[in-house]
Amino acid sequence: MYLNVYYIPCVRSFEKSVETGVSAAYTAWQDLADRLERHKAVIDRELEDAKVNLRHRAVALRDEIERWQAKWLSKPEILTLDWIISMKERWTFLKEQLDILRDDCRKIELNVDDILEGDAENMKKLELQLELEESNCRFQAEFLEELKNQEEEEWTVARRRLPRLHDWLDSWESRIKVQLKDRLKEEPADQKDNLEMGTFVGKKVREVRGTIEWLQLLRGDEVADEHWGELMPLLELRDVKSVRDITLGHLFRSALKIQENVDKIKVISENKRVYEITENSSNSKIPII
Repeated sequence: MYLNVYYIPCVRSFEKSVETGVSAAYTAWQDLADRLERHKAVIDRELEDAKVNLRHRAVALRDEIERWQAKWLSKPEILTLDWIISMKERWTFLKEQLDILRDDCRKIELNVDDILEGDAENMKKLELQLELEESNCRFQAEFLEELKNQEEEEWTVARRRLPRLHDWLDSWESRIKVQLKDRLKEEPADQKDNLEMGTFVGKKVREVRGTIEWLQLLRGDEVADEHWGELMPLLELRDVKSVRDITLGHLFRSALKIQENVDKIKVISENKRVYEITENSSNSKIPII
């Protein structure tokens, strides 16, 4: 009886403290659960926002790629190296952005293949085309630079070297074959020449070779400096003041005028030749017998 007087209040006090502790723990747990739920809601909302943003980026990137492709498909017939390089740099940037986008999508397990479907295969084809066109463009630029050097030579010097130009053109035809080696294997024998001459450099080689034949009319010694007073306006060499200013390039650009005035050129050179022969004959002394 004596023990119960002290024991019962202690038990009750203990039970009360336990109840208080459990209640506090439950309250804390509920608060934590509420906070966790709110945090989860925030995360879910941010995840949805991220998915929307990534899909928006995918659409924007797809549109950029399509614009690049449209520009590539409408490329000029004669490409410059600067244009190719700028297109390649832009393509490299788009490809890097695509890799970053796919990496971000993997982090949140988002699939955007429905937006970018088929791009992988097209990208490989475009990259091959870019590499091929860049190689071709550098090839063309090298040819045009050498052609420019040839054209800057004075005609008085170049006319004696016209046969050498054929050797130069032959060497470029050989280089075309080397560049097209893999493609030529796949072509029938009767189509190989067409493929070679169908390239930009091939067309220019054929054009220059044909022009050289017309320049033969002006190459001979019978076409002297005196002839050029009549020939320059005939060939529309307006920016040339004297025969010493005439370059091979001037005559290349006047090839059409040479073709149109073949007979006149022959008459001018022939008249001069007849005049010289007459002068020489009149000045010669008849021997006394």
